[in-house]
Amino acid sequence: MRVTSKIDSILRQKIIDRPDVILDDPDVMKALIAANETAMGANIVDLRGVAMDRLESRLDRLEIPIAASLQPLMKIWRVRIKFSALF
Repeated sequence: MRVTSKIDSILRQKIIDRPDVILDDPDVMKALIAANETAMGANIVDLRGVAMDRLESRLDRLEIPIAASLQPLMKIWRVRIKFSALF
């Protein structure tokens, strides 16, 4: 039994052919998760969603210090690359 899709068949086929494009886009994934939570209703709590929100928040807090701590190393690597290019 085939269910009639509500999206354009060309778009649907593109998604089927390249799901990684959807999965790698944070904004699209957030919209899909939000739509899924809305469809589940207010009485159901998806603990995976809660866990993902917390992990995403932690990752956001970690990215800034890690990026800042890598800046001195990046300068050293640039100098080494320039120096090694001389020989």
